[in-house]
Amino acid sequence: MAKLITLAEGKYEIHGTEDGLELHALRHGEPWRDMVGDNLVYFLVQEVLKYNALVESLTKLVHSLNKDGFQFKSQADELRKSVEVDDPMRPPNPRNHELLNGLSGMDYQAGTLFACANELAALLKKQ
Repeated sequence: MAKLITLAEGKYEIHGTEDGLELHALRHGEPWRDMVGDNLVYFLVQEVLKYNALVESLTKLVHSLNKDGFQFKSQADELRKSVEVDDPMRPPNPRNHELLNGLSGMDYQAGTLFACANELAALLKKQ
């Protein structure tokens, strides 16, 4: 029998089988209630498990968005180093203009990824 969920910072644990044929609760690590046949508790446990899985998926997404944002930012910073300084005595270098436009797009994408990650993280903290 597996531990299905933990509640109240570990005060309660619900153990059972996925099919709900065996279901019991521990309080402070000691046997507390036999809930075999209690469909309400079974379905509540299933809902908690579903939401825990959703929170875990969203947490992974936040980490992925931050990682992608940092990669865009790093790439933009590296490209920025390669932009030649225009000499006022010469015509502007069209390559610089293209690079700067591309960098602006990368900065925007990085900022968007960071904003999404922060918004998701804030929502997850409310859980």
